[in-house]
Amino acid sequence: MAQAPGQPRGVIRGTSDGNAGTLSTRAHAQVSRRALAGPSTDRLNGGVTSTWDQPPPAWHARAVRVVGAGAAGAAVGALVAVIWHAGWAAGNAECRTPPGTAGGFCIPIGTAAEAILGSFAVICAGILAAFALLRLRPLRVTIPTGCILTAWLAFFTATGFPGGRGPAAWAAAVAVGAGLAALALSVDWGRAQVAGMIAVGVVLLASLVLPRLIAG
Repeated sequence: MAQAPGQPRGVIRGTSDGNAGTLSTRAHAQVSRRALAGPSTDRLNGGVTSTWDQPPPAWHARAVRVVGAGAAGAAVGALVAVIWHAGWAAGNAECRTPPGTAGGFCIPIGTAAEAILGSFAVICAGILAAFALLRLRPLRVTIPTGCILTAWLAFFTATGFPGGRGPAAWAAAVAVGAGLAALALSVDWGRAQVAGMIAVGVVLLASLVLPRLIAG
């Protein structure tokens, strides 16, 4: 584009069709959005971008995340309950007193350790696979949070039933599924994020209270 006489260098006047003015307006809007976005947090395509620049997911993408996380949580919770009950049965068999001998105090440490390690392995592997597949980012935050939340929900549900036998499979599936669905909602934007955080607290409280009410 030719530069008008007397015009300072580096300044281009808009043409009659308004293309230059439109480009200038778009560039200004992009700079404004980047300034409002705040500091960069993620690296994408070799450049630094902010997660706040990304638009909120569509309702169907949000539903897939929530339903997928809930289904994965239900499967993990039920499997943890099965491992817990299997460990309980194996521990009772290990400490069973042979006929004609005096009974004594017995703690099946080996069986209990195997059940605990197996439960944590199932929890970590399940959460890692599900959250990576559903892309619940940032993964460095959501995966540890999901593992801790699942462990607490399984523990709360287990302690609510008498006898120490562990949670019922259906109870653990419901509790962990609801908890991870709420966690998936809490990594959203705006009101959905607030609702997800509140739902996580409600599920934690319910997993602590409802089993005792059912058992009572």
